[in-house]
Order: sequence, then structure tokens, then C-alpha cells
Amino acid sequence: YRNAFEVQKGIGVGVVMQGTDERRLEKLLSKPWTADDKTFSARIWKDRSQLIDTVSKELTRMTATGEAPDKAIKAISERFSVSKSNAGRLVMTESAYLASEAQKDCFKELGVEKYKVVAALDGNTCPVCGAMDGKIFDIDEYKPGSTAEPFHPRCRCCTSPFFEDTDNVGTRIARDVKTGKSFELPADTTYEQWKEMQNGKYGEETVDIERKKAYNEAADKLQFERYRALLGKNAPKNFSAFQKLKYSEDWEAFKAYSKSIKTGELTPLADFDLYKEIGKEMDEKLVGKVTSNGVLITEKSKHSIARVIGSVEQRRNGVKVDDIVDALTSKNADVLPVREMSNGRSQKFSNGVVEVSINPDTGNLIQVNPIHQKRRVKN
Repeated sequence: YRNAFEVQKGIGVGVVMQGTDERRLEKLLSKPWTADDKTFSARIWKDRSQLIDTVSKELTRMTATGEAPDKAIKAISERFSVSKSNAGRLVMTESAYLASEAQKDCFKELGVEKYKVVAALDGNTCPVCGAMDGKIFDIDEYKPGSTAEPFHPRCRCCTSPFFEDTDNVGTRIARDVKTGKSFELPADTTYEQWKEMQNGKYGEETVDIERKKAYNEAADKLQFERYRALLGKNAPKNFSAFQKLKYSEDWEAFKAYSKSIKTGELTPLADFDLYKEIGKEMDEKLVGKVTSNGVLITEKSKHSIARVIGSVEQRRNGVKVDDIVDALTSKNADVLPVREMSNGRSQKFSNGVVEVSINPDTGNLIQVNPIHQKRRVKN
């Protein structure tokens, strides 16, 4: 009815419309319910033939009575012993499909020739819907899932009649990706343009990062608790700080740091800031150096950072980065023959203080170990 009203305003002709949403009900009753793997996953829904019958009945009742979907979701969840999330996804997606099909018929009856896809201008809109926002199609091209909503489960997109002479009239509502506050933009602003504005305001990839934070919030909270149990005071101070770290360039280093703590290779006395500081120092002083036998150091392993810092638990001292440089580049340092390993070749360099292993083929610094005092005296 709302779509019909808006169309009638656009074309200047009014028609009285009242009663049940017969278009949607007709679509529901005539829908060829098929147990496709996308909608009725066998992993979730055990008896798909009964599910199809139940969904059909619940949606028919919901549409005929005008009820909110809550009752249908609860009935399906309890009937098939699945989470409300799974039942909700099914009900909302099927409802969106039926509404979309009914809307197509409404547009055709009202003489609409073209329509536009409209997505929400906020941080929850996915790339698929974002790319469709603002696209204009002929009414004969209207196909839910392809050129009209729903484009995916729980899709929030909609379609609106397109009249070329009024397309840029008025405004549309957008939300700030960081604060969530609403603001207005010209009516013809697309999602991609809004995204570019927000990234320009807050930094590259901000919109994508904020969307990932929202989508993964539940899983991220569980992950945060695991890291907090492992790292104690060395974990991020709160969930917000954890998500900020997870969706930053430091995430891979943090995972390596945590793994080193878990295995005992790195002392818990070392916090993540120290780990990053040592990693940066190694990059600055080692990467780009050429060994005494002509091998260019191209990178370091994350394993080697923990070795530089050391571990009280394993009674292994750390080493100085400058000593590593000396072992690799000094003409007085010992260079051992290349060893064939199962995971690649390895060559050791030693200056009596530290022993360094590299891959002579890739230039990767694999590992470092301090040479204990007794061994140095013996040598």
C-alpha cells in the first residue's frame, strides 16, 4: 500500500485501495515451495518436507492477519528445535521474497516502467547491496535475488518507482559509520558515494572494518575472553580495544605474540608493545642487510622475535639485535655449511655470542639462540 501510494503521488492519479494484502497472499499460496539447499540447509533442518509445510502455514497466517513475524519465528524454532536466529533468517528472507514479488505486480498494475534499488546508507549494508544501491532497471527485468531484493538472507534492501524528472528531488537519510547519528544527503546519493565520504572522514577502509565489527561481534566477544584468559593483564583492556586491534594491521603479530606466550617460548613478562618494538627494530636493522657470504636478508620469522626477547620459563636468555647483525655480517663470524631440512634449507652463523639460522634461498631469518657462557668459554 505504501508503494502504491508513493507511485500514485508520482503519477498524479489516486485509486482507493483497502483490505488484506491479497497480492502477497496470492504469491505465498502459489509459491512452488522447493527444498533448495540455500534456503533449507540439511545441516540445520532435518525434515525439510515438514518444514516447507510449516513455513507455508505460518507465513500464510502471518500475512493474512498482519502479525509481526515473531510468532512465526517462535513456532518454527520450537517445532524444529533450532535457534531463533536460524528460524528468523528463514522467515524474514522468505517474507522479503514474497513482498518483493507482490511489489513487482503492484508496480506493473500502476504502470511503473522503471524502478530503483535502494540500500541503507549505514555501516551494516553489505558490499552486495551497496553495489546495487541506485541501480535502475526496467520493470520487466524485476527478479528477486538478482535485480531486486532480497539479494541474500536478512536483506534490508527495497525497491522504489523511478521517475527521471524527480529522481534528484529531496533527500535521503544516512548514518555516520562511527557515531550512528543520522544526517541527510541529496536524494540521488548512492551507497558508494556515502562510503567514499565516510572513508574520507575517518580513514581508508573504515566502513568495511566497522561492518566486520558489527557482523562478528558475538564471535569476537568469545575470542576476546579466550585471549584474556591466556594473557591476563597483557590482553587488550576491554572488548572495544580488542576489536580495534583485531581489525588493524597488528592482528597477525598479536596472534603470533599470543601463541609464543601459550607455548612458553616467550615470557609473559613481555607485553605486546615490547613484542612490536623488537619486531620493528629487527626490520630496521636486519632486513636489507647482506650476510658475509652474500645472502640478502629479506624478512624475519615471527618465531625469531620471541627468541630475541627470551623466556624465563624456558630459562633461555634473549639476545641483542646488534649481536645478530654482527653474526650475520662480520667476516670473523663462523658460517656453517648449508643443511638440507624437510621444510627448506638452513645455514647457521655464529659470533660466539649468538647463533643465527637463515634460509639461504629465500633470505628469511628463521631463528636465533644465545650461546651460553660455559659454551663460549669452552670454545
